[in-house]
Amino acid sequence: MKSWLVACTAVLIVASSCTNGTSGYKVTKSGTQYKIFPGKGKDSLLKVGDIIRYRLDQKIEDSALAVAGEIPDQFGRIDTSGKGFNPLEVATLLRVGDSVIYRISVDTILKSYEHAPPGTQVPPFLKKGRNIYVGIRILKKYSSPEEATPEYEAENARMQKVFMRKDSLNAVKSDAEFAKIAKEKYAGSVKTEGGTLVQIVKQGTGAACDTGKLISMKYEGKFTNGEVFDGNMNPTDPATPKTLDFVLGVDPMMKGWEEGVRLLRVGTVAKFFIPYTSGYGTQQYQKIPGGSNLMFDVEIVDVKQAPPRQAQPGMPPRQ
Repeated sequence: MKSWLVACTAVLIVASSCTNGTSGYKVTKSGTQYKIFPGKGKDSLLKVGDIIRYRLDQKIEDSALAVAGEIPDQFGRIDTSGKGFNPLEVATLLRVGDSVIYRISVDTILKSYEHAPPGTQVPPFLKKGRNIYVGIRILKKYSSPEEATPEYEAENARMQKVFMRKDSLNAVKSDAEFAKIAKEKYAGSVKTEGGTLVQIVKQGTGAACDTGKLISMKYEGKFTNGEVFDGNMNPTDPATPKTLDFVLGVDPMMKGWEEGVRLLRVGTVAKFFIPYTSGYGTQQYQKIPGGSNLMFDVEIVDVKQAPPRQAQPGMPPRQ
């Protein structure tokens, strides 16, 4: 569903008049309700195999789920042979300039999560009893793939600029947040080469954490708003391992995490404040948004010589 989160302001405006009631909706062969809004085009109806440029939008009731301009226009060949929902399912009923709104019950989507792999996260915006509205507007038809290619490449170039600008703005915001919290909560901390702040709560006296050593530790990761996103200190899942075990310098870890651990000994209790540049970077990782500065409470439980073995992932790879 998230792949449909694309912007189409014109369709949104039209769709705002049809998000209540069932008047005017028909049903596709996949069982999805839809309503067509004719444009001013005079061309013939689209056909299976036509190559088109189209724009999508998705909203929950009256709330848009994407920022206008941040998702590229789609290019593709019309294919209506699939059994499930297809955004181009009724494309052969449309002309260039026409729009269609699909209405999909959130309850139906939630049922699909019953068969999802363990640990699959249900997006928070999916609430029972609500509807998702997917809007499509047909922008252009091409005579051949060669005709479409220059516009496809131009759209990709536009999106690269959009995301570069967005990453730059997010970086400024994340940097400012890090500086503010560092001043308020981490004064006097040790700063690693990569910028991670390490605040010692209790100094340990045991073996030092060093390259090639098997480290066993407890940890709890939090976003800057205090929300816990991971950890084994206060687990809610009984299957959570009691310690995180990894070989320092061998198993792939976040840069900021590894730099912080190298300053600790068995028995040490500490706090890490890791900037996004030494964490997961600008791209989202699982439920951690891109550009996130992260806070960790950690405790070194044991340090010992690691047995010979191949590298095993403990946490996501270094950035």
